[in-house]
Amino acid sequence: MIGKKVGKWPKTHYLNKLVREPSKVYKEKEIINYYKKNELFFENLTDVYFISRYFPREFSETTVKKLLSEFRRFIQFLEKKIKRKI
Repeated sequence: MIGKKVGKWPKTHYLNKLVREPSKVYKEKEIINYYKKNELFFENLTDVYFISRYFPREFSETTVKKLLSEFRRFIQFLEKKIKRKI
């Protein structure tokens, strides 16, 4: 969604950095406020990404479901703010 809006794709593996970008691109302060309110979730999701990619670690089904559920809420929030389907 960022790439389509500005014509270039962000180059980062850090979700917490990537999540803040739409706030700048779409000039929506509520996006950065959502991030700040849920910063621990985004930090955990970033950690899970790196751990699962580089280390042999399994996560419980419950943990994965909770993370996916919160991520879906974030996507729905973003779609409302940018008035666009992601």
